[in-house]
Amino acid sequence: MPQLPGHVALVESGPRNTLPHAPPLATEARVSLVERLVQAGLRDLVVAGGEDLMPLAPGSEGAPLLDRLPRHPEVRYSLIVDDLATLEDSLAAGPAEITVRADGTDAAARRRHGGDVEDGLRRLEPVALLAAEHGVRLRGQLTGVVHCPDAGPVGPHQVADLCGELLNLGCFEVSLGDRNGAGEVAGWLALWDLCAARIGPDRLAVRLRAGWSGALACLDALLPRGLQTVDTSVGGLGPDGLLGTEDVAAHLAALGVTTGVDRDLLVETAWWLGGHLGQAPLSRVSRAEGPHHRLAD
Repeated sequence: MPQLPGHVALVESGPRNTLPHAPPLATEARVSLVERLVQAGLRDLVVAGGEDLMPLAPGSEGAPLLDRLPRHPEVRYSLIVDDLATLEDSLAAGPAEITVRADGTDAAARRRHGGDVEDGLRRLEPVALLAAEHGVRLRGQLTGVVHCPDAGPVGPHQVADLCGELLNLGCFEVSLGDRNGAGEVAGWLALWDLCAARIGPDRLAVRLRAGWSGALACLDALLPRGLQTVDTSVGGLGPDGLLGTEDVAAHLAALGVTTGVDRDLLVETAWWLGGHLGQAPLSRVSRAEGPHHRLAD
Protein backbone atom coordinates (compact mmCIF):
# COMPACT_ATOMS: atom_id res chain seq x y z
CA MET A 1 0.00 0.00 0.00
CA PRO A 2 1.39 3.49 -0.85
CA GLN A 3 2.84 5.44 2.06
CA LEU A 4 0.65 8.44 2.86
CA PRO A 5 1.72 11.51 4.84
CA GLY A 6 0.51 11.70 8.40
CA HIS A 7 -0.50 15.35 8.03
CA VAL A 8 -1.42 17.70 5.18
CA ALA A 9 -1.55 21.49 5.60
CA LEU A 10 -4.49 23.40 4.11
CA VAL A 11 -3.98 26.94 2.77
CA GLU A 12 -7.35 28.67 3.02
CA SER A 13 -8.32 31.16 0.31
CA GLY A 14 -11.91 31.80 1.37
CA PRO A 15 -11.38 35.30 2.84
CA ARG A 16 -10.03 36.48 -0.51
CA ASN A 17 -12.34 34.54 -2.80
CA THR A 18 -15.56 36.52 -2.82
CA LEU A 19 -17.91 35.62 -5.65
CA PRO A 20 -17.37 37.61 -8.86
CA HIS A 21 -21.01 38.70 -9.19
CA ALA A 22 -21.72 39.26 -5.49
CA PRO A 23 -21.05 42.43 -3.53
CA PRO A 24 -17.67 42.35 -1.76
CA LEU A 25 -17.72 41.33 1.87
CA ALA A 26 -17.65 44.28 4.22
CA THR A 27 -14.65 44.51 6.51
CA GLU A 28 -16.65 43.37 9.55
CA ALA A 29 -17.86 40.25 7.73
CA ARG A 30 -14.41 39.45 6.42
CA VAL A 31 -12.89 39.78 9.88
CA SER A 32 -15.63 37.50 11.24
CA LEU A 33 -14.92 34.99 8.47
CA VAL A 34 -11.22 34.89 9.35
CA GLU A 35 -12.04 34.50 13.05
CA ARG A 36 -14.30 31.55 12.26
CA LEU A 37 -11.70 29.90 10.05
CA VAL A 38 -8.98 30.31 12.66
CA GLN A 39 -11.30 28.86 15.27
CA ALA A 40 -11.84 25.90 12.94
CA GLY A 41 -8.11 25.22 13.04
CA LEU A 42 -6.81 26.83 9.84
CA ARG A 43 -3.36 28.35 10.22
CA ASP A 44 -2.49 29.62 6.71
CA LEU A 45 -4.98 32.04 5.18
CA VAL A 46 -4.88 34.16 2.02
CA VAL A 47 -6.93 37.16 3.10
CA ALA A 48 -6.76 39.72 0.26
CA GLY A 49 -4.87 41.05 -2.71
CA GLY A 50 -4.41 40.88 -6.45
CA GLU A 51 -7.58 41.76 -8.32
CA ASP A 52 -9.59 41.19 -5.15
CA LEU A 53 -12.67 43.35 -4.73
CA MET A 54 -11.19 44.75 -1.52
CA PRO A 55 -8.14 46.81 -2.59
CA LEU A 56 -5.14 47.44 -0.39
CA ALA A 57 -4.47 51.09 -1.21
CA PRO A 58 -4.21 53.46 1.78
CA GLY A 59 -7.60 54.76 2.84
CA SER A 60 -9.47 51.84 1.25
CA GLU A 61 -11.47 49.26 3.13
CA GLY A 62 -8.70 46.71 2.67
CA ALA A 63 -5.96 48.79 4.28
CA PRO A 64 -7.06 48.22 7.91
CA LEU A 65 -8.06 44.59 7.39
CA LEU A 66 -4.87 42.99 8.70
CA ASP A 67 -4.84 45.34 11.68
CA ARG A 68 -8.22 43.99 12.75
CA LEU A 69 -7.58 40.30 12.28
CA PRO A 70 -6.96 38.06 15.31
CA ARG A 71 -3.24 37.60 15.82
CA HIS A 72 -1.84 34.27 16.95
CA PRO A 73 1.82 33.19 16.76
CA GLU A 74 0.92 30.09 14.76
CA VAL A 75 -1.43 31.81 12.27
CA ARG A 76 -0.05 33.29 9.03
CA TYR A 77 -1.95 35.78 6.87
CA SER A 78 -0.93 36.12 3.24
CA LEU A 79 -1.63 38.82 0.66
CA ILE A 80 -1.53 38.22 -3.09
CA VAL A 81 0.72 40.92 -4.52
CA ASP A 82 1.31 41.45 -8.26
CA ASP A 83 3.35 44.64 -8.26
CA LEU A 84 5.73 46.71 -6.17
CA ALA A 85 3.28 49.53 -5.50
CA THR A 86 0.74 47.17 -3.94
CA LEU A 87 3.42 45.62 -1.74
CA GLU A 88 4.65 49.04 -0.60
CA ASP A 89 1.09 49.99 0.35
CA SER A 90 0.48 46.78 2.30
CA LEU A 91 3.77 46.29 4.19
CA ALA A 92 2.73 48.66 6.97
CA ALA A 93 -0.07 46.25 7.89
CA GLY A 94 2.51 43.58 8.69
CA PRO A 95 1.59 40.55 6.56
CA ALA A 96 3.43 37.38 7.53
CA GLU A 97 3.54 36.25 3.93
CA ILE A 98 3.27 37.53 0.37
CA THR A 99 2.01 35.39 -2.49
CA VAL A 100 3.18 36.19 -6.02
CA ARG A 101 1.67 34.71 -9.17
CA ALA A 102 3.22 33.62 -12.43
CA ASP A 103 1.55 32.28 -15.58
CA GLY A 104 2.39 28.94 -17.11
CA THR A 105 2.22 30.18 -20.73
CA ASP A 106 3.02 33.32 -22.68
CA ALA A 107 -0.59 33.50 -23.91
CA ALA A 108 -1.93 33.62 -20.36
CA ALA A 109 0.71 36.16 -19.34
CA ARG A 110 -0.21 38.46 -22.23
CA ARG A 111 -3.87 38.28 -21.28
CA ARG A 112 -3.16 39.11 -17.64
CA HIS A 113 -0.47 41.81 -17.83
CA GLY A 114 0.41 42.35 -21.49
CA GLY A 115 3.85 40.68 -21.46
CA ASP A 116 5.26 37.18 -21.76
CA VAL A 117 6.19 34.79 -18.94
CA GLU A 118 9.72 36.18 -18.62
CA ASP A 119 8.37 39.71 -18.42
CA GLY A 120 6.05 38.61 -15.62
CA LEU A 121 8.95 37.13 -13.68
CA ARG A 122 10.95 40.34 -14.10
CA ARG A 123 8.01 42.31 -12.69
CA LEU A 124 8.16 40.14 -9.57
CA GLU A 125 11.88 40.67 -8.89
CA PRO A 126 11.52 44.02 -7.04
CA VAL A 127 8.56 42.58 -5.11
CA ALA A 128 10.72 39.67 -3.96
CA LEU A 129 13.61 41.96 -3.00
CA LEU A 130 11.42 44.28 -0.93
CA ALA A 131 9.69 41.36 0.80
CA ALA A 132 13.09 39.91 1.72
CA GLU A 133 14.24 43.28 3.08
CA HIS A 134 11.24 43.33 5.42
CA GLY A 135 11.55 39.68 6.45
CA VAL A 136 8.26 38.69 4.81
CA ARG A 137 8.03 35.14 3.47
CA LEU A 138 7.39 34.73 -0.24
CA ARG A 139 5.11 32.05 -1.68
CA GLY A 140 4.58 31.42 -5.38
CA GLN A 141 1.57 30.39 -7.42
CA LEU A 142 1.72 29.01 -10.96
CA THR A 143 -1.50 29.04 -12.95
CA GLY A 144 -2.46 27.00 -16.00
CA VAL A 145 0.08 24.28 -15.31
CA VAL A 146 -1.54 21.32 -17.11
CA HIS A 147 -3.94 22.90 -19.58
CA CYS A 148 -4.18 26.61 -20.36
CA PRO A 149 -7.45 28.01 -21.78
CA ASP A 150 -5.37 30.48 -23.78
CA ALA A 151 -2.80 28.03 -25.18
CA GLY A 152 -4.01 24.44 -24.72
CA PRO A 153 -1.87 21.67 -23.13
CA VAL A 154 1.17 22.92 -21.22
CA GLY A 155 4.52 21.11 -21.31
CA PRO A 156 5.53 19.84 -17.85
CA HIS A 157 9.21 20.68 -18.45
CA GLN A 158 8.22 24.32 -18.95
CA VAL A 159 6.35 24.35 -15.64
CA ALA A 160 9.26 22.68 -13.83
CA ASP A 161 11.55 25.40 -15.17
CA LEU A 162 9.18 28.05 -13.82
CA CYS A 163 9.19 26.34 -10.42
CA GLY A 164 12.95 26.73 -10.43
CA GLU A 165 12.63 30.40 -11.37
CA LEU A 166 10.24 31.06 -8.48
CA LEU A 167 12.54 29.22 -6.09
CA ASN A 168 15.43 31.40 -7.27
CA LEU A 169 13.21 34.43 -6.73
CA GLY A 170 12.99 33.49 -3.06
CA CYS A 171 9.74 31.52 -2.84
CA PHE A 172 9.74 28.93 -0.08
CA GLU A 173 6.90 27.05 -1.81
CA VAL A 174 5.20 26.94 -5.20
CA SER A 175 1.51 26.10 -5.56
CA LEU A 176 0.55 24.46 -8.86
CA GLY A 177 -2.91 25.24 -10.19
CA ASP A 178 -4.87 24.42 -13.33
CA ARG A 179 -7.20 27.21 -14.47
CA ASN A 180 -9.95 25.18 -16.09
CA GLY A 181 -9.80 21.66 -14.64
CA ALA A 182 -9.09 20.16 -18.05
CA GLY A 183 -6.06 18.17 -16.94
CA GLU A 184 -5.94 14.44 -16.25
CA VAL A 185 -4.46 12.55 -13.33
CA ALA A 186 -1.68 11.12 -15.50
CA GLY A 187 -0.73 14.62 -16.63
CA TRP A 188 -0.62 15.85 -13.05
CA LEU A 189 1.60 12.96 -12.00
CA ALA A 190 4.06 13.63 -14.81
CA LEU A 191 4.06 17.32 -13.92
CA TRP A 192 4.49 16.67 -10.21
CA ASP A 193 7.42 14.31 -10.71
CA LEU A 194 9.32 16.81 -12.86
CA CYS A 195 8.63 19.75 -10.53
CA ALA A 196 9.50 17.68 -7.45
CA ALA A 197 12.77 16.65 -9.06
CA ARG A 198 13.53 20.32 -9.72
CA ILE A 199 12.70 21.91 -6.34
CA GLY A 200 11.70 19.04 -4.01
CA PRO A 201 8.21 17.70 -3.17
CA ASP A 202 8.25 19.48 0.19
CA ARG A 203 8.30 22.82 -1.67
CA LEU A 204 5.23 22.04 -3.79
CA ALA A 205 1.50 22.52 -3.17
CA VAL A 206 -1.53 22.07 -5.43
CA ARG A 207 -4.69 24.03 -6.18
CA LEU A 208 -7.31 21.70 -7.64
CA ARG A 209 -10.60 22.87 -9.06
CA ALA A 210 -13.85 21.66 -7.53
CA GLY A 211 -15.46 21.37 -10.96
CA TRP A 212 -12.96 18.74 -12.07
CA SER A 213 -14.34 15.24 -11.51
CA GLY A 214 -10.81 13.85 -11.12
CA ALA A 215 -9.71 16.31 -8.43
CA LEU A 216 -9.90 13.95 -5.46
CA ALA A 217 -8.42 11.09 -7.49
CA CYS A 218 -5.53 13.39 -8.35
CA LEU A 219 -5.15 14.23 -4.67
CA ASP A 220 -4.99 10.52 -3.84
CA ALA A 221 -2.34 9.94 -6.51
CA LEU A 222 -0.14 12.82 -5.34
CA LEU A 223 -0.20 12.06 -1.61
CA PRO A 224 2.24 9.12 -1.77
CA ARG A 225 4.51 11.24 -4.00
CA GLY A 226 5.11 13.74 -1.23
CA LEU A 227 2.19 16.18 -1.39
CA GLN A 228 1.98 18.00 1.94
CA THR A 229 0.02 21.19 1.18
CA VAL A 230 -3.31 21.83 -0.59
CA ASP A 231 -4.92 25.19 -1.34
CA THR A 232 -8.66 25.18 -0.64
CA SER A 233 -11.63 27.53 -0.18
CA VAL A 234 -14.32 27.10 2.47
CA GLY A 235 -17.62 26.08 0.91
CA GLY A 236 -15.96 25.86 -2.50
CA LEU A 237 -17.00 29.50 -2.91
CA GLY A 238 -15.02 31.97 -4.96
CA PRO A 239 -13.91 32.76 -8.52
CA ASP A 240 -10.91 30.40 -8.35
CA GLY A 241 -13.26 27.43 -7.98
CA LEU A 242 -10.97 25.61 -5.54
CA LEU A 243 -11.93 22.39 -3.79
CA GLY A 244 -13.95 23.06 -0.65
CA THR A 245 -11.86 23.05 2.52
CA GLU A 246 -14.33 20.79 4.28
CA ASP A 247 -14.38 18.38 1.32
CA VAL A 248 -10.60 18.02 1.36
CA ALA A 249 -10.51 17.70 5.15
CA ALA A 250 -13.18 14.99 5.12
CA HIS A 251 -11.52 13.10 2.27
CA LEU A 252 -8.12 13.16 3.95
CA ALA A 253 -9.61 12.11 7.29
CA ALA A 254 -11.10 9.04 5.61
CA LEU A 255 -7.58 8.16 4.45
CA GLY A 256 -6.20 8.57 7.95
CA VAL A 257 -4.42 11.86 7.12
CA THR A 258 -4.84 14.69 9.63
CA THR A 259 -5.33 18.37 8.77
CA GLY A 260 -5.91 19.88 12.20
CA VAL A 261 -9.25 21.42 11.22
CA ASP A 262 -12.74 20.98 12.65
CA ARG A 263 -15.04 19.85 9.85
CA ASP A 264 -18.23 20.77 11.71
CA LEU A 265 -17.04 24.34 12.22
CA LEU A 266 -16.07 24.53 8.55
CA VAL A 267 -19.55 23.43 7.48
CA GLU A 268 -21.10 26.00 9.79
CA THR A 269 -18.79 28.67 8.39
CA ALA A 270 -19.57 27.68 4.79
CA TRP A 271 -23.28 28.22 5.34
CA TRP A 272 -22.63 31.44 7.25
CA LEU A 273 -20.53 32.74 4.36
CA GLY A 274 -23.13 31.60 1.86
CA GLY A 275 -25.70 33.66 3.72
CA HIS A 276 -23.56 36.76 3.29
CA LEU A 277 -22.95 36.07 -0.41
CA GLY A 278 -26.47 34.91 -1.29
CA GLN A 279 -25.02 31.62 -2.53
CA ALA A 280 -25.33 28.15 -1.01
CA PRO A 281 -22.01 26.36 -0.47
CA LEU A 282 -20.79 24.34 -3.42
CA SER A 283 -18.83 21.81 -1.40
CA ARG A 284 -20.32 18.33 -1.21
CA VAL A 285 -19.83 17.92 2.53
CA SER A 286 -21.62 21.17 3.40
CA ARG A 287 -24.49 20.40 1.04
CA ALA A 288 -24.85 16.89 2.41
CA GLU A 289 -24.80 17.94 6.06
CA GLY A 290 -27.12 20.90 5.55
CA PRO A 291 -27.05 24.50 6.73
CA HIS A 292 -26.16 25.46 10.26
CA HIS A 293 -26.58 29.16 9.50
CA ARG A 294 -28.57 29.90 6.37
CA LEU A 295 -28.74 33.61 7.08
CA ALA A 296 -25.96 36.03 7.89
CA ASP A 297 -25.70 37.02 11.55
